[in-house]
Amino acid sequence: MTRRVLAALACLAVALPVGLASAAPASSAPDATVAGHQANWRAVQLSTPYPGYDNQTLDVDCIGRTCWILGLVGTQDDGRAYITVLDGHTPASTPLTDVNGTSGSALSCPEPDWCMIVGAVHTPAPSDRTWAAVYADGVITYPATPTPTNGMQGQGYLDDVSCTSTKWCVAVGHYFDPQGNVQGLMLQWNGRKWKRIEAGPTAGRFLNDVDCVSERHCVVSSSADRLQLRQWTPRGWFRIAVPADGKVIAGLGLDCHSLNSCVVAGFDTTANPPQGALLRTTGRESHRIALATNPATFILNSVACTADGNCLAAGGTEEKYARGGLVWISPTDKVRLTVPYIPQPYGTQLMGVSCNPRCVAVGQGVSSDYVLTPYAVIAR
Repeated sequence: MTRRVLAALACLAVALPVGLASAAPASSAPDATVAGHQANWRAVQLSTPYPGYDNQTLDVDCIGRTCWILGLVGTQDDGRAYITVLDGHTPASTPLTDVNGTSGSALSCPEPDWCMIVGAVHTPAPSDRTWAAVYADGVITYPATPTPTNGMQGQGYLDDVSCTSTKWCVAVGHYFDPQGNVQGLMLQWNGRKWKRIEAGPTAGRFLNDVDCVSERHCVVSSSADRLQLRQWTPRGWFRIAVPADGKVIAGLGLDCHSLNSCVVAGFDTTANPPQGALLRTTGRESHRIALATNPATFILNSVACTADGNCLAAGGTEEKYARGGLVWISPTDKVRLTVPYIPQPYGTQLMGVSCNPRCVAVGQGVSSDYVLTPYAVIAR
């Protein structure tokens, strides 16, 4: 899932020293310390192996009452990925790597205590490369990810992953060919290793998101000058029409609750200021879900749907300061905006959401010492 942080959250970055040792996780904050939270949401400060540094949350996946949260300390150029387990008690965090410049983009956890994490490693030479890690019962392994043979010095990135089991996953991303042109990248996991598979007609575009309802059906969103949606099946690729209403959607999140119904969350790039945007697919077609134009700026970063077709999109609104916000979407496309809590006077942003079955959204806020601190909001 392609991720963005609102400019209102920008703060002075704290550099991550080379060889930084893991520190003890910070304790979770009780509800009483969070100002302005709504009664139907419980706010929890998340732990990090690197307290005192800028920490972001990038993605979350839950099974029952346990959630696995992908975090990043520092920046994509010099930071490190880590995973936080939230099981209703004090969250516990574990570094995923000791290599600076290793950032995760997304994770998928099809079974308890097993997650596939994908992302990239930033290196000065020869170039950035794809990266993956398996988290299984606290043990971390690093399966090799194929480098495109025609890639420009192996430069590639994985942006999203969807797993139906520990033996089957699909990851999408992009790389640059020798001429510097972007090309879609798609990998498949068979339980032992990754192999590259044909990216189909999405070649030449950024592959941003993937969600697989089964091993025989995935939906992929891609972008170049505008959003494109396609179904991937053993019979080939099939286009999902996007409304031709003159509005250009940047898709930042995708989730499917059935073979023919997915929701895409993002923002309308033609609006000034940017406006949140939602699409729902219906087989080979899709339609826009109407959103109010107030607040002035609202960007949606992620979306999660339950089996009954209800969905929740997470993002942020920017008015006097940034506020993490959620948009509830009914099966009939009715929407409702909620702001789970507002820690005064500093900004917040929500980056990921999972609903399986209860909904948990994760993000970060700016603390009193201007450091990005991770948090979660949990539906009561």
